[in-house]
Amino acid sequence: MSSLRTSLLALVVLLPASPSFADPVHKSTAAPPWADTAGKARAPALQSDASVADFAIKGAYHDCGAMAGGNPGPRDIAGHEPKAAGSYPVFIYLTGTLMKFNGPEAQRITQEMAKRGFVAAEVEYDNSAYPYCRSMSAKAKCIFDGKSKASAVSQVCAREKADCARGIVVSGFSQGANLAALSRNENENVRAAYLMGHGDKALNQFDVSRCADDATTVLAPSQLRSVNGEADLFFGTALAGVRKQLQKVVGVQCPEATHCEQTDGSGWFIVESKELEDGAADHCYFLNKANTYCSTYDGLDPTWEKGAEPWSLRPNLDWLASQVSGTDKLSKASK
Repeated sequence: MSSLRTSLLALVVLLPASPSFADPVHKSTAAPPWADTAGKARAPALQSDASVADFAIKGAYHDCGAMAGGNPGPRDIAGHEPKAAGSYPVFIYLTGTLMKFNGPEAQRITQEMAKRGFVAAEVEYDNSAYPYCRSMSAKAKCIFDGKSKASAVSQVCAREKADCARGIVVSGFSQGANLAALSRNENENVRAAYLMGHGDKALNQFDVSRCADDATTVLAPSQLRSVNGEADLFFGTALAGVRKQLQKVVGVQCPEATHCEQTDGSGWFIVESKELEDGAADHCYFLNKANTYCSTYDGLDPTWEKGAEPWSLRPNLDWLASQVSGTDKLSKASK
């Protein structure tokens, strides 16, 4: 516990001490405590699937929402798409702060969505620090702006097999979850979002409720499935705090519950530590034996990767894929 407290203190020291909506600037050249450590993340190689093909778009777009003092790019896009001829809806995934944009969870998720009939992309963005709302909203616009040919989503939609008019669905982890939740604010083709490690006040310091809460996101509660661990130290710390944040960002109330699934499959879910192989339902619950910052781990949690629990990968992606068919249900007026 003392080492965990020390690590969290180190994170707070490196980030701005007083809340404001100006973006933090990192001037230290020392590696932060959550930075990737080569050789310590032991993720198994992603098995290829005969039905999908890999793709990469180098220097696809400029990240106009880059943090102050940061590098706007150009940024890369990678992913998977069906090998079969035809046109397909689009899926976008955004990873968390300081994580590789095409890391093991990103590749697993995009491959699975490609198998479900999507052009599925992992999008790189400036994730060098967790931002306040000004930068968060700017990043979301750079990525999802449907009216700009320069946006990341427009580069994916321009692929030969992509048909964004059929619908776009999104997913993200941590900062990526916050950005994905803002996707329909910028693009009316977005149908739904599956979000992991999702909240509106990081480390009890970074309050982004004015852009992250349900009242400010165009996606309706019926278009969201959000999953956090019960011991998420970044968004809520303990079960009651995690539940409080999920209720605010999703917009659905289930007092005292750990699962708040609605009849249409939307809602939020809290993973309990006893449900995971490593017994730790923390911020990066989907990684096995991960440290606090998701930078070292021993592969993906097997129940998240292959299980049938409502917080596992398959049920969430099945629900997400189902949202591109039928009548558009996204109107905020339906809330």
